Amino acid sequence: MQSRAYPIFGASILFALLLWFSITMGEEYQITLQVPLVVENIPEGKALKQPIPKSLSVKMKGTGWRLASLSFSREPQCILNVASWGAPRAIVTDRELSDYITLSVGIKPIDINPDTLLLDLDNYAEKKLPVIPNVALEFHDGYGLVGAVTVKPESVVVGGAQSVLQGVHHWQTVRQTFADLRESFATEISLFEPPDYSLRLFQKNVQLSVTVQPFAEKTFSGIPIEVVSLPPNREVIFIPPKIDVVARWGIDQLATLSNTDFRSSVAYQVLLADTTGFIQPHTEFPPGVRIIVKRPERFQYVIRKRL
Repeated sequence: MQSRAYPIFGASILFALLLWFSITMGEEYQITLQVPLVVENIPEGKALKQPIPKSLSVKMKGTGWRLASLSFSREPQCILNVASWGAPRAIVTDRELSDYITLSVGIKPIDINPDTLLLDLDNYAEKKLPVIPNVALEFHDGYGLVGAVTVKPESVVVGGAQSVLQGVHHWQTVRQTFADLRESFATEISLFEPPDYSLRLFQKNVQLSVTVQPFAEKTFSGIPIEVVSLPPNREVIFIPPKIDVVARWGIDQLATLSNTDFRSSVAYQVLLADTTGFIQPHTEFPPGVRIIVKRPERFQYVIRKRL
């Protein structure tokens, strides 16, 4: 007798849950969704110059059943037909936006953000912009970047309102971090996607290339110090007469360097203005090289009349 009670008890619990669920889903609720905003039929040769977002934040209400159906039906959209406005400038309010949202019967939008859109047209233009890699590189200990981070193609075409394009001078990739690097690599990376309809990108990705090598250090000794703008009747004696530098770079790149790739100099006017008797010369070196040590850091000097 007791064993027969279990199925009856289970069925009762299941019936109660179904009844509770049915009643609950019949009540009204509110949810907020990101609804894609689709802009159609922009006149040829024209573009939107005001930032029209690609989605709207829409708070809507309906019964639980109706709202649940959103998960199974076609995604709601807000569709703006620019050609239907018949003017180069129009203001679209939240009341009009709610009429353009494709929602099932029984679901009503009650709040839209932004609640007002300005449709303002300008002449369409295109511009070729250099691509800037927006990447962070983190290297394994003892390794480093050799040369510059490169992208192919080096530039992309961006279209949009002429007035907007005038203020855009380059285009970035998405932000991405590459960690624990110990070898060179090439990878595809996405370009930053315009957040609104005022600009249009014709390409989605570029090829990113990074050259990584083990780093080494090498000393370059006996680099002479030049005096810039030295009068012909004067000479400068430095103590000591030359400088040594310790350079850090990729192993292969260091092997190609010699003393002639480094230049140490000081302007004659700087020497005349000095009151300490010591000077720190300026050292020039190839791009990518890192100077670890200069020996010595400071020099004594003597200015005398040339014999």
